[in-house]
Amino acid sequence: MLLYAGLIDSLEMPERRQRAWPLLLATASFGAAAFLLRRPSFFDALLGHMMLGMMIAVLLTFVITLRWKISAHGVGMGGALGLFGLLYLSADLMRVFYGGWSLPAFWLGQ
Repeated sequence: MLLYAGLIDSLEMPERRQRAWPLLLATASFGAAAFLLRRPSFFDALLGHMMLGMMIAVLLTFVITLRWKISAHGVGMGGALGLFGLLYLSADLMRVFYGGWSLPAFWLGQ
């Protein structure tokens, strides 16, 4: 869509200035998803929080890419790693506070 509109030259976007439009479009999309998924009666709160986190990460990527060319894939992988870390820690804390077992502890044989 952006290619046909002439806002970018190629799908690879080798120039830093061409990355602004896709990142702004992704930020708006994640923001709309976070807004729509904020209803706790229909969706789990974690889903809305994940979308909000993704929106913030893409927005920060947009701000940084105005000055430097960075890897958006690296930002996404860092977010995924952070989410897995958060889920691991929260499951481990549930085991400590409630005396139950958690899947990460089960996988590690604890």
